[in-house]
Amino acid sequence: MQPNQMVLTSIDCPTCSRPMGIRTASTGVFLGCSGYALPPKERCKQTINLIPENEVLNILEGDDAETNALRARRRCQKCGTAMDSYLIDNERKLHVCGNNPECDGYEIEKGEFRIKGYDGPVVECEKCGSEMHLKMGRFGKYMACTNEECKNTRKILRSGEVAPPKEDPVPLPELACEKVRCLLRVA
Repeated sequence: MQPNQMVLTSIDCPTCSRPMGIRTASTGVFLGCSGYALPPKERCKQTINLIPENEVLNILEGDDAETNALRARRRCQKCGTAMDSYLIDNERKLHVCGNNPECDGYEIEKGEFRIKGYDGPVVECEKCGSEMHLKMGRFGKYMACTNEECKNTRKILRSGEVAPPKEDPVPLPELACEKVRCLLRVA
């Protein structure tokens, strides 16, 4: 198995201000702090999920965004290979050389971007009543509560629908174990 080499970028870690690096995992490409290689007490485990370009709209380009993206795919300045593009946040897009990690070419584009599909229905959070918005994480799309104290999430099913809310377990003391000492037993 080949080592997962990090390509350092000019993006600073939001936690410790060390440079972030482009990493590739089985779940995709992400930014990881270069401080992860330090001893455990000094280690920084900060990561930033990168959203693939096919999930991103350029607000400034409007309706022609998809057509323009297909026509003008960026090329690496170091080796000439087509670059893969990822959204870092709403203001920055990262273009990574298709030969990564063999080639360390990358570019950062500034602008206004958003995730495709964000204009879809807004779901009400069943725990606090706030709105839930579409997010993109390392395991795919999901709905996340906008209330920072709540942190409730709901996954998106393969059909594209929002999964039903998770229910808290119902205590059933009448089903307590008699022969085995069980954690569910009510004293």
